[in-house]
Parts: sequence; structure tokens; C-alpha cells
Amino acid sequence: GVINSPNWPANYDHDDDCGWLISVDVNHVVQFEFTDFEVENHINCSYDHVAVYDGPWESAPLLLMHCGNQLPDPPMIKSTGNQMFVKFKTDGSTTKKGFRATFSTVRTRLYITFTIK
Repeated sequence: GVINSPNWPANYDHDDDCGWLISVDVNHVVQFEFTDFEVENHINCSYDHVAVYDGPWESAPLLLMHCGNQLPDPPMIKSTGNQMFVKFKTDGSTTKKGFRATFSTVRTRLYITFTIK
């Protein structure tokens, strides 16, 4: 799949607050990769930013919070489970082009251990 910030590749709006829940099959993980990125820069990303969480909501562990005009390094992120939440938040000042990202599903290996007695 593909996720774009609103209006991409034109500038996003002021005060956007968007979220995307990505769910894949059980025993799979989400592979998420930014392909374009231009968001207002700030040292703490407290103005405009994209946040990626390792689970279905914002209280899940934060995998990445990013802003600026460079792709994150590395641009690809993997979840540890079958859900990922992406949040895009902007303030009321500067707007930029935003971001574009792709995502896919990757099967995890299932290991079964047992003891013979």
C-alpha cells in the first residue's frame, strides 16, 4: 500500500492531524518505507512531524519521529507485530510537500520448541 500526507505532492494544510492504522495477517510484520519526505524542520520535531508506532495506537512503542527535508536514515522501518500506527501532525505556521511512504507485509518465522522425554 501507499500512504501520502494530505495534498501530497502539493503542500499539506495547517493544523493537520491524521492517523493511519496498518494491520496485516497474524505471523506477519509491517515493512514501512518513506520514499519522499519534506516536513517543517525543528530540532525536536515539535512543529510538524511524522511518528510511527509499533502497534495499533499512539501509546504503542515509538519507532520513529521525524521532520525536516531528508528521508529518515534508514528510510525503512519494520514492526515487531502485525500492526503499525502512523501519525502526521502539523501546526499553524509553515507548510511543506509532506511525505509519501509504501508498506508491505513480511511473513515472520514461527519457531516451535519442544522437549522429548
